[in-house]
Amino acid sequence: MVKINRIIYILIILGAVGCINASSSKNEFDILAEKVAALNMGHHQYTLGKKLTQDQKNFAKQNAVKDASPGTHKFNDANLFVVTEKNSDRVLILYEHYKKASKTKGRELIGALVMEFGDPTVFAHGKTVYWAYNTGGKISKEQFDDAKSTPNQLEILATVKLESSEPLMGNDSAKESQKQGEEEREQRVYYIISSEPLLKLLKAQGN
Repeated sequence: MVKINRIIYILIILGAVGCINASSSKNEFDILAEKVAALNMGHHQYTLGKKLTQDQKNFAKQNAVKDASPGTHKFNDANLFVVTEKNSDRVLILYEHYKKASKTKGRELIGALVMEFGDPTVFAHGKTVYWAYNTGGKISKEQFDDAKSTPNQLEILATVKLESSEPLMGNDSAKESQKQGEEEREQRVYYIISSEPLLKLLKAQGN
């Protein structure tokens, strides 16, 4: 009887330690998520790092998408896809993806993002637009350029990235506009709003 009681006692202690470790990991995730949420990177009523409201939770259940990664929920709100952490309902990723979109649609997307997030940090090769944030807010193009030589000094907490298979902002030359309908040439375009440090932490915790 004494031996059984000792085993039970050890199991209780081990269980308590496990709960403490789980709580510690949970707190670590919440602390980082709050830092991300403080950036107020909102888009279509959803904010990166913040918890869904009860109405949003109800909407998410009704519009769930089956291909969610382990440890997450995924749902769509019109063309916008939202990925949340399954236990906390915190927003992890916001994105739209168009396999066949016109150049006009691409411009509309970049215009909407500029309206929400201001001037981009990087506009690369006419096909990629990138907004980068650290704990102090959005990183300017000048700050980003200055940090290229010392990348360790630039800690990026969250990003907005838009990418297209075709140049987003073509010129008005006669050569480019000579074909009728070229403006509406189909392209693949997507944008994604996410926090790489938050996603890495979630993966490290085994979610």
